[in-house]
Parts: sequence; structure tokens; C-alpha cells
Amino acid sequence: FLSGFTFSHEPVFSADGTILTFTGKKGNGTLDLWTVRHTAQGWDTPVAMPSPVNSSAKEYRGSSMADGTFFFGSSRSGMMQVYKANNDTSRVLAVELVGPPISTKSFEGDPCIAPDGHFLIFYSARDGKSSDLYVSFRDAKGGWGVPINLGDKFNSSDDEYGAHLSSDGKFLFFTRHSSTGNSIYWVASSAIEKLK
Repeated sequence: FLSGFTFSHEPVFSADGTILTFTGKKGNGTLDLWTVRHTAQGWDTPVAMPSPVNSSAKEYRGSSMADGTFFFGSSRSGMMQVYKANNDTSRVLAVELVGPPISTKSFEGDPCIAPDGHFLIFYSARDGKSSDLYVSFRDAKGGWGVPINLGDKFNSSDDEYGAHLSSDGKFLFFTRHSSTGNSIYWVASSAIEKLK
């Protein structure tokens, strides 16, 4: 199903395993988010996510809550930041920046939202050294708490990013990029809950 794509990256399956969301580029187009459905007959044709999710800027890696609220990274502000898409009260798809304390004047991306929305994991370069993984928990008013650096058991002097949960929510996977290449790590998601 990737015929015609000049770039395809960052695959994330839906919880039921039937839909794959990925970052893709066709020809001279921009990096956009695409979905492709898997059926008993195989893979369907990929479909670009609609505007305003996709834009003339670059869009990267998405993650959905159980209610369909979709979090993703976009450079539409001039730098990579975290955005949220859902249907407004008139059922029109609306996109908004997930502002401070999540998106700041740094680079933030690869949002991984818990299915029930109670935590959000993302990478940030807010320390000015490398991209690290952070988690923010919902506060009592429904906003986001101050992001917590996941610490040296997760983060290193190299770049960490690409966090995503297993379909059952029990495990967290992430990527570490070093001078020798990329490595994938995984850990029980209970380690995240202990930071709350």
C-alpha cells in the first residue's frame, strides 16, 4: 500500500489493530498523516487525514484516545508542537494547539495519549540539550499538570522520542537515537503511573 510514497514512517496501530496511522509523503508533497485500514482481504488504499489535521506544514505521529480525540505533532507554528483534533459541538473537525505547559517555545512532538486521556507522554527539547520523554497528568480541573521528565531510567544524553502504548496499554515503547543508530526500548506502563 506504500506504492507512490517517497517517505513512510512512524506507524501506529489503532487499539483493535484494524487501522494504521503513519507519516507519509507522496512526490513533492508535504509530510502528512495517513490512515490505512486492514481487512480480511488485506490492506486498503491509504487516505490522507483531512484538513485541518493535515496542513501545508509537516505533520507527524498521531495517537488517539478511546473517544477518538486525536493528538499529533505539527510544525504549523514554525516549530514542532503538540496539537489536538476532535469534533466540536457542531460535529466539525477542529484542531487546537495543546499549549503550555505541554507545547512551549521549544520543540515538542510524538504525543502518546492514554486511551482515557489521563496522561500524555511526548518528547521535548526544553532542556536545550537533547530530546527527552516527559509525561503530564490531567489535573483536577481537566488541564495538564507540569510535565515530568521521565528521568535517567528512560532518558539519556542521546535523543528519546516515539513513545507509544501497546494495544492493551500495559507496555510503553520508545526510540533512542544515538551515534550508532536507533534502538527500540519497552517498559511496563505501570512505571509511568508511579510518577503521578
